[in-house]
Amino acid sequence: MSQRSRDSRKTIRPWTLYVLRFTDNTYYVGITSRRDFMVRINQHGTLDGARVNRTKTTAEIMEIHPLGRITRFAAENIENDMTIEYRKRYGRGRVRGGYNISLVSSLVPNYTPGSLQAVLLIAGCLLLAVVLFAVILYV
Repeated sequence: MSQRSRDSRKTIRPWTLYVLRFTDNTYYVGITSRRDFMVRINQHGTLDGARVNRTKTTAEIMEIHPLGRITRFAAENIENDMTIEYRKRYGRGRVRGGYNISLVSSLVPNYTPGSLQAVLLIAGCLLLAVVLFAVILYV
C-alpha cells in the first residue's frame, strides 16, 4: 500500500454506510464520503458503480446510516461488520461488500463439526498450545 493511500485512510471525513437490495434478492453493503450520498447509491448498476454490481438493478435501499466524521479505516470496519451481519442473515452467497466482496472466501470460516477442516483446526490449536506450554516451562 502506498504512503498516499495509507494517509487517505487516516483522513477524517463524514462517512455514510448504506445497504442496497437488488432485484435478484442479493445485497450490497457500501460506504461513501460524498456529501450527497445518493449520487453514489445511484451509480450502482452503472459503469461508475462497484464492479460486482454493474449488471444489477437496485430494488430498494435497505439502510442508510450517517457515521459522522471518522477515518476511512473506521468506516471500513463498520462496513465490514455490517457485511458480516447481512451474510449471517441472508447467506454468504447473497451479500457482497466490506473488505471481501468476492464469494470465493468467507469473512468468517464456517467448519462443519466433525469435518476434516474442523479436526485439523482443533489439532493445530492443541499442538500450538503444547508447544507454547513447553516453551514457557523450559525458558
